[in-house]
Amino acid sequence: MNNSNGTKKRKHTPSETRKLAQASRILKACDNCRKQKTRCFRSPENPNSCVRCHALNKSCSFETFNFDPYFTDNNKLDLIYNGINEVLGLLKNTPTMVATPISNSSSINSQQQENEKEDSNEFVDDSTQFQSPPSSFITSPFLIISNSVPESVPSPIHKLLNPSKYHSEPNDVISLSILSESDAITLMDEFRRDFGKWISLPIYISTKDWIDEIRIKSSLLLTTGCCITIGKTTSSLPVELSNKLIQDMNECILKYSFYHRKDGIIEFLQAMVLLSTYSISISSLVLDSEANLDSWTLSQIGLSTFISSSTFGHLKATNDDITLTQLRIYNHLCLTHLFYCMISGRMCIIDEIRINQCYGTLSLLNATNFDGRMVAEINMILITYTFIQLNNNVQDLSELDHNLMNVLEETKLWYQQWEYLFSQPTIQFVELNYHFCTILIYYGYEYHKSKITGRKVEFLSNASLNVLNYANEFSLIEMFNHAYSLVKEINNLEDDIGFSYLSDQIHFCFYFAALCLIKILYQCTTGKGYSEQLSEKENVMEVVNTLVDKFSTISRGDSNNAAFKYKSGIEQILQSHFPEYSDSS
Repeated sequence: MNNSNGTKKRKHTPSETRKLAQASRILKACDNCRKQKTRCFRSPENPNSCVRCHALNKSCSFETFNFDPYFTDNNKLDLIYNGINEVLGLLKNTPTMVATPISNSSSINSQQQENEKEDSNEFVDDSTQFQSPPSSFITSPFLIISNSVPESVPSPIHKLLNPSKYHSEPNDVISLSILSESDAITLMDEFRRDFGKWISLPIYISTKDWIDEIRIKSSLLLTTGCCITIGKTTSSLPVELSNKLIQDMNECILKYSFYHRKDGIIEFLQAMVLLSTYSISISSLVLDSEANLDSWTLSQIGLSTFISSSTFGHLKATNDDITLTQLRIYNHLCLTHLFYCMISGRMCIIDEIRINQCYGTLSLLNATNFDGRMVAEINMILITYTFIQLNNNVQDLSELDHNLMNVLEETKLWYQQWEYLFSQPTIQFVELNYHFCTILIYYGYEYHKSKITGRKVEFLSNASLNVLNYANEFSLIEMFNHAYSLVKEINNLEDDIGFSYLSDQIHFCFYFAALCLIKILYQCTTGKGYSEQLSEKENVMEVVNTLVDKFSTISRGDSNNAAFKYKSGIEQILQSHFPEYSDSS
């Protein structure tokens, strides 16, 4: 590359690029970034603009640090914040990953489109946001009357603002002799090894001492940990343990939702993260046929408890590790809640401001690649969820096309922001989430397009995979590519035990994508212009059957197990469309 003087410009190494990006951190954010509360970085392509304003083609003004651009800093967050500059520079010379809109609709107001893009990138990055009551609480009428006339505050309000300590006798799986202490230690030791990092369980304490703590703080966390560990090797829980899980859930939800207690709240929230993440798996283990753990409801309870505790100042952190633990809990709950909103069609209980607070982890020095991945997933799911909800009231095809154009542009911006993660280890779940969301976007578009154009078919009132019978060529190809890319990830998960420990969310993504992939490939055999997709037929069938084998292995032949249902569902669709490739044929 030559500069303006015609001399050859030296290309920077990726490491140098990150250092230059770090050096360009803004002393004072530009007006647009400050208004949206986003981080502000100088653009590598335009020194007179920040990255965000340059991407949105908006005017920009800022002040920068004036120091050595090769200043060395080992901050872990270089990859998260400053990687955006490097990615944008690389993407300049690479083809776009997002296709053009399907149909030619009327032009969209450019200012409105810019505003929507801007809104989609808004976030709050204060990691201390949950450490003290917000101004909304400080100025709330509840607190005003409590401080002004403390003797004349209704009892419910007084108890809400001043919860008493919850008194209860030890009543856990050990004290009730459901499990011996040694058995509980063995199970929880395995549980800490497999789940400790991603929900930030304590590491500088023995498993025995940790169990002694949680027996006092939250018997639900102890019961949940034992149930999950046992559930990975058996098809059902012991009767006593199954009943104890239901009992603990009832008591703890009552404790924090009705009595508003603040002791042991972190341990309760960690249990809610686990239960909402593995609700489908755990439900199949519980012997009570009427019991049904719902991730949307459980994550809602966790989020409302977290937000209330934060608002009333019950979440205290004495160091960055505790702060990171709290924010990871919040992010897990947001991720699970949004995902199940997206796949169940229900509304999200928190607004976008609260969702954007998930970015708070990224400002912590002890944050890791894991935290960046989780924020990226939340952001992609939010984009898809918003698109789905917008289309609930879509009236005409031009409006639907407008919504599609916007969501594809937002997805493109998301990809530009987070693509650097795709090349890092253990990143396949961000990619998987990206592919799954894109499938839903195109499926939703095709469903509403058929509905708007007056196509009188049975699926309009009861949607199914038959929607794909009427999808256009572009949508089918896009959905095929993303579904195939997703299902192929099974080849990177050779360990059956590791596959069994994946979240219910990931298992469901594999299942849904496999069903779509089979259906789309079948549609390709009935039309023209799909030679590339049809050339992959043998490979598709191979990877689909690999996934079936995985589900079969971890289901252990239990017909009530979710993995067994997924195996059976794939085999059913395979048998009806490509019987020659079905093992059951």
